[in-house]
Amino acid sequence: MDRLVAEKILKALRVEFEKFNVEEFIALKAIQSKNPFQLLIAVVLSQNTSDRNSLKAFENLTNNLVDITPWKIIETPIEKLEEIIKPAGIHKRRAEALRRISMEIIEKYDGDLSKILELPPEEARRELMKLPQVGAKTADVLILFLKGGYTIPIDTHLMRVAKRIGYANSKADYEEIRGKLIDLFKPEEYLEVHLLHILLGRKYCKARKPKCKACPIARYCEYEFKVL
Repeated sequence: MDRLVAEKILKALRVEFEKFNVEEFIALKAIQSKNPFQLLIAVVLSQNTSDRNSLKAFENLTNNLVDITPWKIIETPIEKLEEIIKPAGIHKRRAEALRRISMEIIEKYDGDLSKILELPPEEARRELMKLPQVGAKTADVLILFLKGGYTIPIDTHLMRVAKRIGYANSKADYEEIRGKLIDLFKPEEYLEVHLLHILLGRKYCKARKPKCKACPIARYCEYEFKVL
């Protein structure tokens, strides 16, 4: 796919999703505080669950801890932490993960995650991925939302959409899809690309029974099983 078609797709998505609720994205909710650690915790809570469930867990955490810091996480009894984040699912495993992340950030960075984010983007990405429970997608979310541009996080919706539309082939992995999107779009568009394609995947380009007839970018889509 060339950049001209990619830009037409993005333009159509802007029109379709001109108004969307911030509550649909836990990262947008968490970033309002401009607190890197708070965003990290929110993204970890969102792993393998819906934004609706993770947002409830995040709100519980905010209400109970007031200020989400590595020290507050460590000081909270594990049983209480598990109960607080229960809406996100697998709460025992998540609570332990939050504690491990907090301990490492305290030990290596004096509790200040911004020390990593001050590094050049690719170096920051590598350092973030050394933290417990932080993979490529989580690292990319932090870099995109806190540093602006540089990368595009690929979640399950975006991965599916990218392959169907034709941004990447059906066997492309995370890094290949990320690279293709980075090349197709401008850095100042990366956040839009991330959010709008996720919305497309949620509303139209569903894993099962995609709504091709109603899809706003059907004319550009290369999906071989497209039903119009």
